[in-house]
Amino acid sequence: MNILLSAYHCAPIGSESSVGWNYAIELAKLGHKVTVITSHSREPFVQKTSEHTDLGVDIIFYGLPGFLKHLYKPASMSEHIYYFFWQIGLFFFAKNIVKEKNIEVIHHITLGVFRIPSFLCLYHQPFIFGPVGGGENYPFSVKKSLPTRFLRVELLRDAVNFISSLNPLLQMTYAKSTVILCRTKDTLRYIPKRYHWKCKNEMGIGFDNQPVIDEVEDHQKGNFRLLYAGRPLYWKGIHLLIRGFAVLQQRRPDVSLTIVGRGDSGWAEEVAKKYEVHDVIHWGGSVSLEELHALYQSSDLFVFPSLREAGGMVAVESLCFGLPVLCLDIGGPGEIVDNNCGIKIKMTEGITEDRLAEEIADAIESLINNPQTQQAMSKQGRQRALSFSWKNIVSRTYSIVNSYLHKDEFCTK
Repeated sequence: MNILLSAYHCAPIGSESSVGWNYAIELAKLGHKVTVITSHSREPFVQKTSEHTDLGVDIIFYGLPGFLKHLYKPASMSEHIYYFFWQIGLFFFAKNIVKEKNIEVIHHITLGVFRIPSFLCLYHQPFIFGPVGGGENYPFSVKKSLPTRFLRVELLRDAVNFISSLNPLLQMTYAKSTVILCRTKDTLRYIPKRYHWKCKNEMGIGFDNQPVIDEVEDHQKGNFRLLYAGRPLYWKGIHLLIRGFAVLQQRRPDVSLTIVGRGDSGWAEEVAKKYEVHDVIHWGGSVSLEELHALYQSSDLFVFPSLREAGGMVAVESLCFGLPVLCLDIGGPGEIVDNNCGIKIKMTEGITEDRLAEEIADAIESLINNPQTQQAMSKQGRQRALSFSWKNIVSRTYSIVNSYLHKDEFCTK
């Protein structure tokens, strides 16, 4: 097929950018002719590799003209405004491309959020929307324990998600879509039920050259080692991990915790000081990929209690190294991890931060006391990780897409 990918972020770096990039590469490997339209900001990164040209992937860069350019400020609120107008401009920019390249399928892939419509759905070709996330959420009983500045962010996000679900332009996107790919069940809840028949669950995250190791070291002779890798942000649940670790320290002072990841860890360290575990935590800061891989191999459990994660690539990476994962049973990690390769803590309505800390400590202690369970999870985790290779992800996605394309109702649009 001749496929047009709309990928605002598309480059062989970063989490969001790598989604568009790997979909393009794997679709080309499957024999499709792939054209990608991406933001002009990706050009410096794309020019550093020839992988796409070797496979015949045509990447076209597009940026807004004139006075709208000043809106582009990476990772800011103004970038979301820029992106909305970028989508409008893209509709007109793509017209000649669709015609000249005889495009058969249009696939909006990034940004992967349900809140912003894509106007490419107005073309006559079958339109794929997603994978999209952004609807991930957690009980208010946990939110209310957050500092006021973080609680405000969460309440604003809830309001934006609710308003977005009523957006007529989004309703148009859903109505015109051939298939809607949702990263999580949480996001599916924001899509009107009348469109659920064409919604499918697909995470849309994977690994490329990540090794899945065959054998795992037995660490049971030493101290039990916990690992957290990720930005030290409140919505990543790092405070829940610290509080759970504080409870565990009262029972098992021999357990260690290493926290690594780029970003300001100031608030997380304040929490650790409050619960008197700051000095027994190893704060590793930003580490290289090689150092992170070494930590995966030397640790016994990866703890990632993220509260609203649409993806969770670090969970997949952990499984590649045979490292069991403890997470909350919500969002992306809750769908990546199953009971054979990790531990999922239920997020029941009304559960509190205090209770979550206790349950995290209980779950870790249970695994320490059952080394055979840990070993079985390690083995099953490596098997589970294989399903998240980009080759398998893209093949699975387009198996879903093809099943819808062959339905009679999509012979014409």
